[in-house]
Amino acid sequence: MRILIVEDDKTKSARLQSFLKTKYPDEIPQFERSYQGGLARVELETFDLILMDMSLPTFNARPSVRLGRPRAFGGYDIMRKMHKKGLVAKIVIVSALEKFGEGDARMTFEEITEKCEDEFPELYAGAVFFKQSDSRWERRLGNILRRTFEKAND
Repeated sequence: MRILIVEDDKTKSARLQSFLKTKYPDEIPQFERSYQGGLARVELETFDLILMDMSLPTFNARPSVRLGRPRAFGGYDIMRKMHKKGLVAKIVIVSALEKFGEGDARMTFEEITEKCEDEFPELYAGAVFFKQSDSRWERRLGNILRRTFEKAND
């Protein structure tokens, strides 16, 4: 199984990698840290599973280089591009934020995940609210992966 993690937070990335190692010990996930990096990667390579943050910087961080504007809906935007191009993978949103965007565009975690489920049923496998001090996210992610990949094998 080919796995991609699109996440800019190093601690969260490490926790996701550790979790995946227990579930899929023979797999080595690939990493991207930004909207542009994640989008470029999915356009060039095929992945079975993508764990993706919703809120992403536009570009990868580099010394003395601007990251571009923050993309409150970066994960959604990647799914939208994948959908338009017919790219296929199972995507799980893993976010520590309860709200995204500002003003009239502001959405809750539940609202944006429902939007992803409605608009991208072929891509969206589920969403996990990540809280570092709590292990419930691991159980939820495990359940989503089990349901997604057992269903695919039926």
